[in-house]
Amino acid sequence: MATWHRIPPETIRQERLQVVGGVTFKVSASPYDVPEAFRHFYDSKIGRHVIEFRYLTDEKERRQPVDEVITFVLGKNTNRLLRIEIDVRKLAEKTLRAVLPQLNRMLERYTTTYNDRAANYQAAEQF
Repeated sequence: MATWHRIPPETIRQERLQVVGGVTFKVSASPYDVPEAFRHFYDSKIGRHVIEFRYLTDEKERRQPVDEVITFVLGKNTNRLLRIEIDVRKLAEKTLRAVLPQLNRMLERYTTTYNDRAANYQAAEQF
């Protein structure tokens, strides 16, 4: 299996200012919502290239197909992005260059949809 690559916390857990009711707060993502490492590999059993993120805690998964090539695997309760699976058999019909912009658009959409998990999806975009 592929090697895990540590994600330096300072690259993701950035503080931001948020004003609520006229009071300014410093807000940052929970360490439980930000991946601590990632790895990528080809899984021959499922015929997919996998980009996987590791967190402080594990949880049950749910699959969220994006299209016929890309599937997001999310945390069942948290909606954390656990894995991105790219079906390389079907990718032959598209080029990787065509898939990457779509992948970025989907990550941006998930950032908006699951706003409380924005740092999680932004971390995935960086890596």
